[in-house]
Amino acid sequence: MKISLIIKTLNEEKHIEECISSVIRATNGLDREIILVDSISKDNTVKLAYKYPIKVITNNKNDARCGIGHQVGYMMSKGELIFVLDGDMITNKNFN
Repeated sequence: MKISLIIKTLNEEKHIEECISSVIRATNGLDREIILVDSISKDNTVKLAYKYPIKVITNNKNDARCGIGHQVGYMMSKGELIFVLDGDMITNKNFN
């Protein structure tokens, strides 16, 4: 079963690497895709995200409301099971 993990961001430079790393660690070995949807951050959020093997999408609607970014990610996802996170969330090692 493929899992899609959607991370919505807006200026999460301080947290994004820890967030992405925790998601990668927690889902290691699973059939998964990680999609980051950024709402036009003005910091280095996107630049830092590109260091990881994930799909990065810019939400050009410039709408920081949480639901919009998650909806964009959902529409791009291919997983049967979908998890949504914000860029400042950290998953624990028992995620799966």
